[in-house]
Amino acid sequence: MGDALTPIVRLFLIFPLLASVAVAADDESPPPVDPKVILRVSLDTSRREFHIGEIIPLKLFFSSGAKNRYRLNEASYDRSGRMNYEHFQVVPASGAVDPIPSEAFNIMGGGITNFRFLKPKPWSMRLNLNEWVRFDAPGEYKLTTSSSRVEARDPTGPYVTKTITARSNEITLKILPADRDWQKRTFEQAAATINAHTPNPNEIRIDSDPPTPVEIAWDTLRYLGTPEAARELAKRLREGGFNNEEFSCYMGLVSSPERAAARDALKEALADPDHPIDGTFLSALRIVESEQHPGHRFDEKEQRDRQKKVIEELFAVLPNKRGPALAASLSTALTEAWNVKTLPQQTVDKLVSQLKGHFDQLPPHAQSILLSERWEKIASPALLPIVRQYAQASFEFMAARGANSWEQAEIIGSSIRRWYELDPDGARPFIIREITRPLPRFGWVLGILPDKALPEVEGELAKNLAASKDYQASRNIAALILRYATPAILPQILREADARVGDWECDVQAPILAYVLRVDPEAARPRVKKALAARGPRTGCYRRLLEDVARFYYHPVLEEIGIHALNDRNPEVAASAATMIGKFGSAAAESALRQRYAEWNKHWAGKESKLNAVSDDDAGSPLDDRYLGHPLMEALATGRSWLMDKPKLRDLAGMNRVRTILTKLDEYQKRWKSLPLNIYVSVSAGLSGSLAQYSFDSIDALEEKLAQFPSDTEFVLNTPEDSEGGAQCHARLLAFLASHGMTIRKDERTHSSFY
Repeated sequence: MGDALTPIVRLFLIFPLLASVAVAADDESPPPVDPKVILRVSLDTSRREFHIGEIIPLKLFFSSGAKNRYRLNEASYDRSGRMNYEHFQVVPASGAVDPIPSEAFNIMGGGITNFRFLKPKPWSMRLNLNEWVRFDAPGEYKLTTSSSRVEARDPTGPYVTKTITARSNEITLKILPADRDWQKRTFEQAAATINAHTPNPNEIRIDSDPPTPVEIAWDTLRYLGTPEAARELAKRLREGGFNNEEFSCYMGLVSSPERAAARDALKEALADPDHPIDGTFLSALRIVESEQHPGHRFDEKEQRDRQKKVIEELFAVLPNKRGPALAASLSTALTEAWNVKTLPQQTVDKLVSQLKGHFDQLPPHAQSILLSERWEKIASPALLPIVRQYAQASFEFMAARGANSWEQAEIIGSSIRRWYELDPDGARPFIIREITRPLPRFGWVLGILPDKALPEVEGELAKNLAASKDYQASRNIAALILRYATPAILPQILREADARVGDWECDVQAPILAYVLRVDPEAARPRVKKALAARGPRTGCYRRLLEDVARFYYHPVLEEIGIHALNDRNPEVAASAATMIGKFGSAAAESALRQRYAEWNKHWAGKESKLNAVSDDDAGSPLDDRYLGHPLMEALATGRSWLMDKPKLRDLAGMNRVRTILTKLDEYQKRWKSLPLNIYVSVSAGLSGSLAQYSFDSIDALEEKLAQFPSDTEFVLNTPEDSEGGAQCHARLLAFLASHGMTIRKDERTHSSFY
């Protein structure tokens, strides 16, 4: 199998990485040290002496002689700036501090990582000790490193692991005083290297590559800790750039020992008419203005007050901003004002008015946010010329303005929607022309017209689908056929489907099959079966075909095919069938799922230890259906069309001996422990709700599930009533429950009344 894990295993392993401070909280016990994992640490240089503020490069080597026993998380970065896997013990501790305040990590972090099994040959990674440790006093120090990035396989269940601690050898460092001549020389060399560097946007870097001179120069400025470095970082703290320069500036400023210099430098940049201000800049200013730094545990009110203060400082300098800096700073002021929600409405209205005149000068990502997420704040007939202009813009035009491919599509697509909202009669002819392009730029975006069907365009759509050799255009055409086409073009679509089903790209095949299913279910039946049976190397659409088609359009024909597919020889097909039936199937399908679940448990009875295999090397047979029990159980436990109450959940658990499945079923049963059950609904970012083990994305789905409960059931209703949408949702649910003979009880545990 090599170093990489199988695709099936990888589905369980990729997860977001959370940022944290380097030292674990006092009330958290570190994972146990495992002596079978060898961690060797050395300096990644021949030198052993370093000035205060100088980069201290480390190299970590991980190895183990136990085959396929320990897997290692290869993550070497986090978008929040620092990983949380390594911990460093310095003796004596009095001369060293963690340089970064905890509040610096109150930003979105995360990333995608890979895993590998440890081998006798070491796997290595580079780190700068300065990320975690700043030496403030000269002297000799002993350093030991521990790491929690290694996990040991746990025999209690499939893909179950437990984190262990690997502890390193001890190394000795000598820290020298940072004399002014050395600091000045080091700063000038770093600044000159950065100034002379011409970024290459096409350069591809991987984690194992040694740092380049310009990367070393940025790290030098970040860790140097002098007033000159703080001023340079503040001057360069602006959005954009390559190699994450903005974040290097941010981290260097908030961790600088020269706090007064960092604060003064940021204030100077704030007042500079040509320096654009973004949210990262304001975060840095808020932190360096704090009187408690680092390590102070502030409360929420304190942070809110400090954030309001820096926003007011931004408002004070806005009249002096000009050009692109004014547009970018206005966008930031609006965003922060809406987030804080404590500013006078007239102030916000004034900012919106200013922004309308500078929209063209905004960076693409800011335009995208305003047109999509923030549109309700700026929607106005006065913006019609702007959205009409951007709706008709070409991708090439947007690229020339610095928009990446995602931003190009988002800005133009959002502008089309906003144009139609402001001027439906004027936008409609343009949308029709977009739909009938031989190579349409958009698919679902153009589905905003209220018409159930558009007979005037479907002939062109069928012709364009047959002629298209472009994947993106074919995907958009397929979406538009599903949205607007009538049965009139079915013969043309069937000709294409019969020639290409099983060989189409998944994003084209699924909506086309959904269209056929919508207009002629019996014609769809053999085509869906053909697509499901296509197991060639060119496409893997069969793995999730049933789910993908059902997501676009569901018909009982899919249920019939899905029930048969529960016994498919490919476990991914069977799992997809189970998931589809759980999400969309009728109540009659519950028995088929239950029978397959029982068969699966019977097959593996007494052989549960084989379910723990993580690689083909560990198992005496192919993967078979070893992981199929999980989706079967989830489909049964959370199915849409039947009620899985506590006795039925207990029954599912009684049929099973797999630890991870039992753990999940135990979690679901506990949600029924405290009666009456709570109904939770949120309307803050679209409706979402939960009830017992069920979750919902619409009030209709919630009511469908509630109707499956006995008529005398009691509930505690937790719905927001502090907004118009929340109050309407609350009233609707009260009326629904009353009409079904159900009652609402006061929640005595929180002393809150919800009726």
